[in-house]
This record gives sequence, C-alpha cells and structure tokens, in this order.
Amino acid sequence: GEVPGVLERMSDVNAPLLSIPLWMYIPRKFLPDRAYRKEKNGGVSGTYLRDNVDRGVSILDVVPTLRDLFGYDELYSSKEEKECVVGQSLLSQPVLDDRVMMSWQGLPLQGHQIGIFSTASDALIYYKKDPETTKHIDYRFSPGDIFFNRSESLLADHPEKARHWKDILQQNGLL
Repeated sequence: GEVPGVLERMSDVNAPLLSIPLWMYIPRKFLPDRAYRKEKNGGVSGTYLRDNVDRGVSILDVVPTLRDLFGYDELYSSKEEKECVVGQSLLSQPVLDDRVMMSWQGLPLQGHQIGIFSTASDALIYYKKDPETTKHIDYRFSPGDIFFNRSESLLADHPEKARHWKDILQQNGLL
C-alpha cells in the first residue's frame, strides 16, 4: 500500500480514482458456461470479463471474480455482506454503467477520514472532519488514452449535484 509522504501521489488525497492495472488471463478451457454472454438465438457473442474491461471496476471485485471462477455457490458469506464493503464478480455478469464504487481513507490514516464515491463519470469526495469542503468531481475519459479531463468544485456551490448524489447514495442504500 501507499502511505502519505512516502509516494508523491498520495500527497493528493483527493484522487478520485487510480488506474491500477490488473491483468487476468483465463484460458477458454477454464471459463465456465456462465462467463459467456448468450444471444437470444442460443449463440455466444463474447465474455462478460472482456465486456467489463472498460467499465468502472474496483479492487474489491477481484475476490468475487476468483470465487466465481472456482465455482463457489455464494460469492460472499452473509457475514461478509453484512460487515464488509463487497465487490461483484466480473466473470459472469456485466458491470452496470451507473455503478457506484466506494473507497475511503481513514484508519490507519487517521488524519484523513475521507469517503470517496465514484461512478463512471463523476465522484463525490466527503471529508468527515470538514463536510463543508466536500467536493464534486466531473471527469471525462478519452477512449484509448490514459489521460482524462477533470473539473473539481465544492459540492455546496452546486445544489443540483448535491441532490444528484443524495439520490444516488439513497438508491444504493448508502444513505
């Protein structure tokens, strides 16, 4: 992991997302039938894993993807679902375009206590110690390019964005 002051990027605790490469090669002979996208005519048109490459995914998706690959009946125990932030399998279902991804900076980084909620197009950065400084970030990715455009503003300056995020968090059971 990274610790503030050790790597320069961590000096920016406002980074709404990081591109962390994770390559997962699974030979076709090991892919279960549920990994293939089925067409109405019964044919196969690709895999969910390939479809999800350009979607908003999280490091939290690794464990359920591996559990799905190995054939676990339940990707999480009921205790894990109740007590933990959980991901989803990338192997046997598409990632939704409007998915909310969560991350945080808190313990052991006690000075920060920041909640970050992001979708494919924007993010909300909530500062527990100073909620008035909560920020909204819009970002636009350029296909095939690792760089993107980002605009950042205080959420309090944009009541429509505050309502938008309140609705998203309520719909996802986070508020």
